[in-house]
Amino acid sequence: MALTTQNSNSIIVPCAYKPVGPPHYAITVFDPETAAWDLLDPVLDYPDGLPLFCHLASCDGELVALGGWDPATYEPVADVFAYDFAAQGGVAMPRRASFFTVGTHDGRVYMARGHNEGKNALRLAWAYNVGRGEWAELPLMSHGRDKCEGVVAAEGRSFWVVSGYGTEDQGLFKGSADVYDFGTGGMAESGEGVAAKAGLDPVVRAETCRVELGGGRTLVAGAEYEGGWQGFYMEEGQNKKLERINVPDKFSEFAWTGCHIEI
Repeated sequence: MALTTQNSNSIIVPCAYKPVGPPHYAITVFDPETAAWDLLDPVLDYPDGLPLFCHLASCDGELVALGGWDPATYEPVADVFAYDFAAQGGVAMPRRASFFTVGTHDGRVYMARGHNEGKNALRLAWAYNVGRGEWAELPLMSHGRDKCEGVVAAEGRSFWVVSGYGTEDQGLFKGSADVYDFGTGGMAESGEGVAAKAGLDPVVRAETCRVELGGGRTLVAGAEYEGGWQGFYMEEGQNKKLERINVPDKFSEFAWTGCHIEI
């Protein structure tokens, strides 16, 4: 494909489009240098669209899609697909879960669990070695964290699992985080406050998806309110001003998750 040629920089965003019936998810590729958009071919196991709410991560030039819901049954799946753009597969997740979070570091995808089939918030966390196709369990988190957010922080020294809520506290998001230290292999709770969305530009305050491109640029998709229509913006410069970008109708539907990949 034109957007996966050597030395190209692309953003990968699964987006849903709205036919009659259930939503279908596909992987959209955007090249910020040429402003070109395209779609990746569907995987063989899901010819009508990727699992709903799957997460994407990039490691060493490979794209990894993890988990989600079966688009036909809405049941959580443990499937993992590794796109090295040569039809390579991935090793299934150890357990199925919904609304988990991911981060990447040093050839591994770190995943912290959302909830299981019984909607119980999980304390589990795992690391997936993309090159070896192996999963390793990490120390338990201090709390179950459903709908948490993951980020690699502290100059790449740790994976933060931020906020989320417990089984008995549906919708009451915590103000803490669990932090996995890459150097020591330990997991510890951080009582520091979590930044609120109140500081975001009002046009992307809800349904937000952000992908950092490097060089001070960030692609942001978001809406003014929950359930609103997403717009796509480029954020750059010290003032972090958002500039709306034109997106072809075929690619302008809801963006759930995304990542930056260099090939």
